[in-house]
Amino acid sequence: AELPEENTLTCAYREFSRVTGFDGGIRVVLKKNIPAGAGLGGGSSDGAALLRILNHVSGGMLSGPELEALAGCVGSDVPFFVRGGAGVVSGRGEIIEPLFLSGGERPLFFVLIWPEVFSSTPEAYRLFDSELDPEVKEYGRQAFEKYYSLDPVRWPFFNSFEPLISDRFPAVKAALEALRASGAGFVSMSGSGSSVFGVFTEEASCRNAFKTLAENWRFCYAIKSLSGNPPVEVLK
Repeated sequence: AELPEENTLTCAYREFSRVTGFDGGIRVVLKKNIPAGAGLGGGSSDGAALLRILNHVSGGMLSGPELEALAGCVGSDVPFFVRGGAGVVSGRGEIIEPLFLSGGERPLFFVLIWPEVFSSTPEAYRLFDSELDPEVKEYGRQAFEKYYSLDPVRWPFFNSFEPLISDRFPAVKAALEALRASGAGFVSMSGSGSSVFGVFTEEASCRNAFKTLAENWRFCYAIKSLSGNPPVEVLK
């Protein structure tokens, strides 16, 4: 498929060239496995990957902090993906506090469902801003680290976009309900939607839930964390 004239990749190349003067040609083949509008940072991670590649092929013209600062000109979420790992993000996306999680070595298992709904991030923010009293919960780094060490069934985390998007898209609500019924310890929506996920502490429980859910959801994946921080391994 043809990329639109304005996209994250061309923006990343343009901003890198503007700052560094790099004018070398580069051919990019993009295999788009993360659907757009899924709340999984697909476009942002594409842009971050290209920035890191450009910095490598140019001989490391920018330091890590310089590359992260440049990434903020490409998109709000791009600095997070340039850095990688886990972290608490604030500001416009440029303030990143790395998380070093106790018990981070424990494996967690996830079932991820994309309900084939495109959720526009700007539209999600407009919905949020239009709410008279939206529910908001904030967690600093220390609180996040403390809660993460608990069993997922005790996690208090909350996605403020979830009730807005699930009310607007019945498929998102149905996917959330299906994950809760599957026995997941914690269920939530990813980002501004529309992907949803359930967290399991046992691989057998995750695989059993996946087997049942995959019968009704075409884009359904079982995933295992490789450590307390990304990356993850797709089991199926």
